[in-house]
Amino acid sequence: MKIKSTVIKCFKAFLHKNGFQIVKEEDMKMLTAHYWNVSIKKKNSKKIDKIDSIVFSKDRAMQLHAFLESYEKLVLNKGLMYILYKTSNERHKKSYLELQNIFNNQDYIFIEEIDFRHQLLEISENSNAKIIGSYVDDQIFLITVDYNKILKLDMEEHVVALSRGKDLDEHPGRHLVLPEFEKRADGFESFRWDYSESYSHWTYPVGVGAYFYCMDEWVVMLRSTMFKAPNSLEGNLQKFVPLFIKRKGICLPQIACVCIPANLVQTEWVNGIVGTHTIEELLDQWEKGYKIDLNEFYGKSGKFAMSQTYNFIKR
Repeated sequence: MKIKSTVIKCFKAFLHKNGFQIVKEEDMKMLTAHYWNVSIKKKNSKKIDKIDSIVFSKDRAMQLHAFLESYEKLVLNKGLMYILYKTSNERHKKSYLELQNIFNNQDYIFIEEIDFRHQLLEISENSNAKIIGSYVDDQIFLITVDYNKILKLDMEEHVVALSRGKDLDEHPGRHLVLPEFEKRADGFESFRWDYSESYSHWTYPVGVGAYFYCMDEWVVMLRSTMFKAPNSLEGNLQKFVPLFIKRKGICLPQIACVCIPANLVQTEWVNGIVGTHTIEELLDQWEKGYKIDLNEFYGKSGKFAMSQTYNFIKR
């Protein structure tokens, strides 16, 4: 028993050190009550009808540029875009400063990461937007998205995931069984997150890669969660799955914002996908004045895009 206790203690210490969190059943009940209390109060919120967005980035100016360029081209009626970024050396820092000069207008707010949790909370609490969209920097928009259509949805009844679509029927080494879809008059498709007991992309209603949340609910979740970086944020937000799993999933007929698994930069979790471009190679290309050629991705299916490597053109 002493050995078991020591192992559990060490495991909990490891999780805490790395920003992860174990939630007790009684804590979940308390969070649920708090969550719904705020959800009811939000009817008196001073938020306005717009969607602000945030993208998390580390040492990937080249890929972040591709994401922002595709976002600028294909997303309609957007609000502010917050870029919360981190760099590991002066070369990467310089690449982000160059990126800021490219997207140098009031719609793009670059914030260098110092304390991820504190800064994310500050951004979210100070936003006056009704809804927030969350992204990661290795995503690319493939087709046009109108934020005004998302604004018309009741976010207490829906979970919008632009990273889902009928073309997401496989993951490297695994076939995905799709849920049943119902075509809506607004062009979206609806589905059930709880259609299967098997874990997959289609039973994952809480994420940070092209997911949308009511801002008031998002802030409550952040306040109630410990995290140090995007991966522990997404991991620890899974305690809220029981609050979202019954909401209708909403996506477009095809993946609108796809993740391109070209390289690995996060160090919190082990990733089994090995890309074809290293961080150093992409930085070298950026410093030579190149960018990712997005013309090879626009209008393509998500399945096609996820299997592609990058080609570069002068920016």
